[in-house]
Amino acid sequence: RQGWRELAACRGMGDDLFFPTATSGPVYDAQVAAAKAVCAGCPVRSECLVEALTRIPYGIAGGLTQDERHRLRRRTTP
Repeated sequence: RQGWRELAACRGMGDDLFFPTATSGPVYDAQVAAAKAVCAGCPVRSECLVEALTRIPYGIAGGLTQDERHRLRRRTTP
């Protein structure tokens, strides 16, 4: 779908929200939850996830963390 980024719920938000500064613990969990809350209501989450799986190695994108995307890729790659 052309121009799906224009419909993204995160459009205009700072990138900092989607790149947690903490690496573990309750602060990390809260940072991830805040980003995922934006993704949860996004009308183009599936398009974002497709792109994230192919070219976004870090941060939260498509509603998943980088580790979650890595596990998903491993499950779907023969």
